[in-house]
Order: sequence, then structure tokens, then C-alpha cells
Amino acid sequence: MRERVFENYEEFFTLTGPLNREQRNIILKQLSSLERKSLLRFLKSSGLEDVMTMNEVDRILDSIKEEYSHDIIELRIKILSGNNMRVEKTFWDYVISLFSNFSWQYKWNIFEGIITSDYDSRYYLLSSSRRQNGS
Repeated sequence: MRERVFENYEEFFTLTGPLNREQRNIILKQLSSLERKSLLRFLKSSGLEDVMTMNEVDRILDSIKEEYSHDIIELRIKILSGNNMRVEKTFWDYVISLFSNFSWQYKWNIFEGIITSDYDSRYYLLSSSRRQNGS
């Protein structure tokens, strides 16, 4: 019988916490199927999977803010408040691609209510899908 690499999920997360989800998945795939199933079962039953995923989403948002000086949540608030925002297509496509592997439940607070339309060849116009009072 193969020895366990990690005593429990807490130890796994302590050692792999700084890694992103894909890196953690690579490590998980290297474990025996029994150990992997045990760790994943605990992860789901404890609710830690949601916490870890939200932490990863937050890290991505922070890195966008740091790297591009754009706060995506602030941008969304402005848009949902009725302000149309023009953003470069390359930037917005990049942002969308960063979150493409996440389920909608984790992207909801970032993209829900935002409509993207072409402004010109270089920019998108981001606007609210919610009807404004008096419009």
C-alpha cells in the first residue's frame, strides 16, 4: 500500500495555498486515486473549495488592478450606476480570458449586468443591462 503524501487537506492546503488552481490540480493528479478522492471529498464537504476559488478570483482581480491600474469591481459599480465606460478591446478580452475557466457563480459579482458592445475597432463600450429609472 502506498504511503499518503498529505496527512489531511489542511496540510495539503498549507503547502499548496500559494499556488493557483491549475498548479494545485497538477499536484492532485500526481497523488494516488485514493488520496486524491479523499482530499477532494473533504474539500467539497467542508466548503473550502468555494473559499479557495473566491480567493483565486480575488487574487486575479488584485493582479489586474496592480498591473493595469483598473479596478474591475469599481468599473462594474460605475457601469451599473448608469455610466457607460469605454475600454480597450485587448484589455477587456484579456480580463474575460482570465476568468474563462471559472463557473458563472464565481464571475457573477464581476460581470453580471454588464453588456459589451463594439465602440470602434479599438474599444468596447461597457454599459448596464439593467434599465435605469426614467430611461
